[in-house]
Amino acid sequence: MEISVIMCAYKEPLDFLRKAVESILTQSFQNFEFIIILDNPRNDELLKYLKYIQRNDSRIVIIVNDDNIGLTKSLNKGLKIAKGKYVARMDADDISLPNRLETQYHYMERHPEIDILNTDVFMYNSSKVTSVKKSPVNHNDIIKVLFYANVLNHPAVMIRMNTLRQKSISYNESFRRSQDYCLWLTMAIKGCRFHSLNQPLLMYRYWDGQITKKSREEQLSDYNAIKRYAITSILNETGIKYEEITPRVIENAYKSMRLKRIYDLIRKCYLFQMCYSLSKKDKLTCIASFRTIKYGFDPKFQTILFLSLFIKRWDKLFLLNH
Repeated sequence: MEISVIMCAYKEPLDFLRKAVESILTQSFQNFEFIIILDNPRNDELLKYLKYIQRNDSRIVIIVNDDNIGLTKSLNKGLKIAKGKYVARMDADDISLPNRLETQYHYMERHPEIDILNTDVFMYNSSKVTSVKKSPVNHNDIIKVLFYANVLNHPAVMIRMNTLRQKSISYNESFRRSQDYCLWLTMAIKGCRFHSLNQPLLMYRYWDGQITKKSREEQLSDYNAIKRYAITSILNETGIKYEEITPRVIENAYKSMRLKRIYDLIRKCYLFQMCYSLSKKDKLTCIASFRTIKYGFDPKFQTILFLSLFIKRWDKLFLLNH
């Protein structure tokens, strides 16, 4: 089995689900299993349809949750039983282009260093394509902006399964919303390599029943919490807690040699990507600090100065763990 396609269904209109399923079953690449998790056991219409298509195609695996457990936990259930070398995501209201799986599969086969492969997507309102959502292409360009925005398209990604297993990565079940964003940041922190194909391979449908006002608020709340979670994960390596960061703690940490790890990480951070929000004076100070750190002059003073400037700006700081 080369690819495991994982899709969750809940309350999508039957017509949307049928088109999503058909777009996978008619792919030019056929060596896959199609894992579909129904997170609404009382949706008889969708359940009847899923059982029908399963009888006619042995590649389809249906999981019906006993209760509504949410997308995050449902996706993890799919990952646990997936047999493919790669896992491809799919949403129950989107449409994959016929060559999507083939294109992504061959790229991953030719580039074993890539752990997660994204693609551009067509934005689609059920009647026409309105735009193309593009993503940064190369790993470094993706990483530079990943902490500021979710630049990957969840239903269009393909991930190397061995990477998830070897690095013990799965969806974080603490977050019901924006679980994909948490996954990307976790993969980035653990040194995974990203790439995006500069061609649309999926039609991303947007419609009125997709996101409610309440769910938007929950999504924003989780989005901010995920950033804090990512920062905390990085800081855990230094032995310093997120809540404890003050200039005095930094100075004491340096004296006890605990700052060396922070210093090493700072040298790898994309300073200029976060300077946009600073005043001109602070920006010049940061640039001067970075140059001094880069060339190794007086690291104690400059490191403390650098971190002190960003004590209240950790939400703008993403340190690369490479």
